[in-house]
Amino acid sequence: MEIFYRTRQILKILLKEKKIYKKFKQYFINFVVTYSIYKLENINGIFILFFFQKLKNEYLNDFVIKKYNKNYFFI
Repeated sequence: MEIFYRTRQILKILLKEKKIYKKFKQYFINFVVTYSIYKLENINGIFILFFFQKLKNEYLNDFVIKKYNKNYFFI
């Protein structure tokens, strides 16, 4: 799961360096959420609890996803 998190961080940094993050911010946020849901749906056993806790307490905060209302998301 750390790979998931780190690759999204790197992608965000690259988008910012190219000065296109603001233009694609909503798409990026939706990509992170959609991929997170996909990962949750495809994990079995105890790992789902671990990933859900990491997602809720760490990843979503770092990507500032919790600040948006439901209309911001495509799904």
